[in-house]
Amino acid sequence: MDLIVIIGYFCSILIGIVLGLVGGGGSILSMPVLIYLFSVNEEVSTSYSLFIVGMSSLVGVLQRLKFNLLAIREGIIFAIPSTITAFFMRSLIMPNIPQELHFFESTVLKDTVIVILLGVLMMFTSLKMLLGKDATENDKKTPLSLVIALGIAVGVLAGFVGAGGGFLIVPALIFMGLPIKKAISTSMLVVTIQSCVAFMGDFNNPKIMGEGGLDWSLLLVLTALTVGGVILGGIFSKKIDGSVLKKGFGVLILLVGGFLVMDKLHLF
Repeated sequence: MDLIVIIGYFCSILIGIVLGLVGGGGSILSMPVLIYLFSVNEEVSTSYSLFIVGMSSLVGVLQRLKFNLLAIREGIIFAIPSTITAFFMRSLIMPNIPQELHFFESTVLKDTVIVILLGVLMMFTSLKMLLGKDATENDKKTPLSLVIALGIAVGVLAGFVGAGGGFLIVPALIFMGLPIKKAISTSMLVVTIQSCVAFMGDFNNPKIMGEGGLDWSLLLVLTALTVGGVILGGIFSKKIDGSVLKKGFGVLILLVGGFLVMDKLHLF
């Protein structure tokens, strides 16, 4: 077996551990692995990541049900607009965006724009997490309009870059007042719903579902490895302080986001 493939498999387990620990980051970490280690096309990799993270997050949700860490109301209300928006982004808008985009007098590939936008979003989100205050438990319900607005915003961004949105959902839930561990668990519920529905939206994209698109044997192997990592991450998360999880997640996505942007801009 090729050493690069073995490294890719190992990274899939690590990605699952991260997802299990912090409730997000699965897609934004799996896409670089798919692109750089398994040579998957940028746009097709977005579909792989949706499936992998959707299935893995489902396992994480089932694992956390008994710990009373799910904010069901916020999660469902957030998931509805987020999922609908992400589905239409994947099924109607993404297939109709041309491969070559023109900015002023320059031509840029759509795949390049996807990766750069993903990297910028990661860096912005990480700074918000690292510099923001930790949330504390409170009984005040978040305004419905705010939950819906945040859900739509995350759906648009997640649908375009092919991310499950956990790295956006966790900060959004923290902003809504959920403590970090409850935000992590609730994020996995939202990611499960959103990723699975957004993946179904790709059925309308011939580039992804057509010949040369998804390699189901590879996809299922990577999903199984990531699921194993999620189970381990869920076990580890019970022993780690919430503020440490938040800061660690912020640093991780800052580094990966910076790498993606610099790579696509050929800065190293």
